[in-house]
Amino acid sequence: MTLIYPNIVPENNLRLPDALTVKHGPARLLSRFVLEGDKAARQMGLRLRLRHDFGELLYLNEREVAHGNWFKLVNMYNPAYCDLSPENSYWISGETAEGDIVLTQAGRIFYWPETSLAEEAHAMFYAGHDEGQL
Repeated sequence: MTLIYPNIVPENNLRLPDALTVKHGPARLLSRFVLEGDKAARQMGLRLRLRHDFGELLYLNEREVAHGNWFKLVNMYNPAYCDLSPENSYWISGETAEGDIVLTQAGRIFYWPETSLAEEAHAMFYAGHDEGQL
């Protein structure tokens, strides 16, 4: 599938500000926001990194779940259940100076040129049925 807005995929495991390129919107404002967030994380002793190696996220999650620290990874971020690629998904790790990952955040990018969020949500939650809906 050819994308109308091709994704700029950075190298895996880059420092968050180095991995981002602002192509749309107020570039100065967005760049400053990202840099200030990175600076705040560094002041807390964390380095933020942009990643797309979901096998590593799954491994980390399974280890932390076994220790009782985290909840199980939801299936939409589990590479065993869905097609995750650098073009459609990412995760951010927060790492200590020792290299321990102590926080994560993940996201998906959906490309729906033939449909809308409303139609996709309707199909997901109601299996496309209109029964009992106003």
